[in-house]
Amino acid sequence: MKKLLVFAVLVSAATALGFWSTQKVCVMMKPKFIAGGADWYAKSNLPADKIEAVKALDGRLQEEVHRLCADVCLQRAELLKMMQGPGGDETRVFEKIEEIGRLQIELEKRIASHLFGLKKVLSPGESRQYFQLIEDRLKESLRQCGYSK
Repeated sequence: MKKLLVFAVLVSAATALGFWSTQKVCVMMKPKFIAGGADWYAKSNLPADKIEAVKALDGRLQEEVHRLCADVCLQRAELLKMMQGPGGDETRVFEKIEEIGRLQIELEKRIASHLFGLKKVLSPGESRQYFQLIEDRLKESLRQCGYSK
């Protein structure tokens, strides 16, 4: 009985650790160039009413991005299991990869839709300034990944 209890505790701990590490990886794969954080909005130099409008848009995007990134991670976990098991033939694996690709395309479309929404809320000058902040963050993210161009 003690062995069964110890085994159950170990399995529970391993499952919790696996879930936590998967969540951490999923958070790390989110696009880093999208807005967020008090310092971000301070750098934007937007009027308070515009900041509130942008925050609302950013909040909706963050929810969508979180869900889509989690879906991608779950699909990748299924792909890994598929490849490890005996049923992981190339056709099924490539179908799963296309499914993951569709989710990533959906993520990019949501981000583009968000940027179009920002352009509707901001004046042309504010939009240029805000998009420059996004571009700067994207360039920094690329530098951190080892791309210097």
